[in-house]
Amino acid sequence: MKISEVIQLRNIKVGQVLNDKLGNSWVFETTLVSEAISLISQKTNSALAVLDTKKSIVGIVTEKDIIGALNENGTKALKQEINTVMTKNPKVADSNETCEQVLVTMIDKNFRNMPITEGGTFIGVVQTLEVAEGKISELFLENTKLRKLLSQFMDPKNVLTPEDEVSQIKVLFEEKDVPYVIVEEKSKVKAVISEKDIVKLLSSSDIDRSTLKIK
Repeated sequence: MKISEVIQLRNIKVGQVLNDKLGNSWVFETTLVSEAISLISQKTNSALAVLDTKKSIVGIVTEKDIIGALNENGTKALKQEINTVMTKNPKVADSNETCEQVLVTMIDKNFRNMPITEGGTFIGVVQTLEVAEGKISELFLENTKLRKLLSQFMDPKNVLTPEDEVSQIKVLFEEKDVPYVIVEEKSKVKAVISEKDIVKLLSSSDIDRSTLKIK
């Protein structure tokens, strides 16, 4: 296995931080606004995915959408169907996308919530805070200035490339007693890999350990 694969596997996927799964995280497009309010009041999340009869995502409804409907139509809005107040055809993320990818989209589009699918099937709604927390857990390693500073103090012999084998990291950890390894590509720091990353990799049930070449 190449170091480039370790870097990719290390990134936290949005499906891993998703808390608002199925359950009360969605309504049918014919659901009344009053029923949606009842569901939202029971949740920490302020949005619901809207599905059609085939369970396909057709919209998302937020507190802001409902407040806007109430402001415009008064209490009559409570008897409206959700499809009259929802945001249609919302941006959807796949559970395998990284928190960084999803967070960039949410910030760029000013989304507070986003429906998540797995294999095309709706599995829940993620909040900006959840995605941000997932990314924050990697922030230390993602800080460009810090990584550049670390690379300046690392022995060049301890700097590897994405195409090097994972076994070379093990040698540095065990024989050279280094706490982390700098990975560079085209003279730029691409990642910092720690022993914790390798332990997490080895403990993953999805990894074929025979390809790691670590003995």
